[in-house]
Amino acid sequence: MTTVQKIQNLMHHSSSGSLMQAFLLVALEQYAVTVQEAKGHMPGLTDSFINEAAWNRCADEVMTILGSREHP
Repeated sequence: MTTVQKIQNLMHHSSSGSLMQAFLLVALEQYAVTVQEAKGHMPGLTDSFINEAAWNRCADEVMTILGSREHP
């Protein structure tokens, strides 16, 4: 099962119902805020294959999408 399939399964078929959708959205938003607040201070990414600037752009995109009710 791919990552996308796992998330879709949680979003559509969770035993918690639509509460799982709220849980996942809050978790995404909270992690994005954590990443934004740590900008420039993420030593775990120093020797990682993940670039810190790219990680921050992901957090910014999550906040842009979740912060706007008008965004698709």
